[in-house]
Amino acid sequence: MAEPADLQAPRYGDDQSAYVLLHVRPSEGAPSAPHSLHSRVLRKSEFFEARLSQRWASPSATSPESDRCFKPLEIMLDTCADAETYIRCIRLFYVANPLKDTTFNDVEDAVGILQVAAEISFP
Repeated sequence: MAEPADLQAPRYGDDQSAYVLLHVRPSEGAPSAPHSLHSRVLRKSEFFEARLSQRWASPSATSPESDRCFKPLEIMLDTCADAETYIRCIRLFYVANPLKDTTFNDVEDAVGILQVAAEISFP
């Protein structure tokens, strides 16, 4: 039997259960399409915990009517040099074992991901 939806691990980009829209605007170029994310996953990062702490209110689990009208929280990252690296790093929040389930293209790629991880994990 499948777990109830509220107990299942959130999946990256799941528009049906995501409560946060992340807009990533690189320092050069056009912003990417918004990314549908989950507050409980983002809260693994001190950076996102601070962004979510005072403005976040999760929808009521007992009121389906209010959930339909719920507007997701939008967060803008507009100072990143490489938007793709930010998104790849955030996707690591969704894997069960980031060290085991991660592959890098090369050493430079790994260093880029680690730099972003340090930036958004320890502001």
